[in-house]
Formats: sequence, C-alpha cells, structure tokens
Amino acid sequence: MERMVLILGAIFDVTDRIGAEICDISKANFRKILSRSRKKVAIIFKQLQLLMSTIPANAASSVSYLIQLGMIKPDMT
Repeated sequence: MERMVLILGAIFDVTDRIGAEICDISKANFRKILSRSRKKVAIIFKQLQLLMSTIPANAASSVSYLIQLGMIKPDMT
C-alpha cells in the first residue's frame, strides 16, 4: 500500500481525494501514509548521500543532477 500511495502522491501528484479513492482508504489515511513514505525515502537518500561521499565524483554528480531535476529532495523531513 505504501508504494502505491507514494507513487500516486509523490510521482503522479494526485490529490488526496483521488488517491484515497484509488486505494480505497480515507483521505486522511492517504495523506498520513504519503507523509510516512516520503520520510522513509528521505532517510534512504540521506544514507545514500553518506555512501556517495566514498564513491568517485562522476557518480556523485549523477545524484546532484537528480536533485536539480527535482526527482530527489534531500531536505524532505
């Protein structure tokens, strides 16, 4: 369920009303699951940033590029 909510809310940017209807849950539950999922993803990417400091610069620049595109939001808490 978390993956579906994350994909709908964060990637496809659907509203809580539509997302809740698709997932057959309440709007409040959709928002809560989305919030928790975003936090989990943010933690993973913060850990990845620590790992990236030990990887050559060309790989690190790929992550910077994804941040610039808005696909990664490192300060999401």
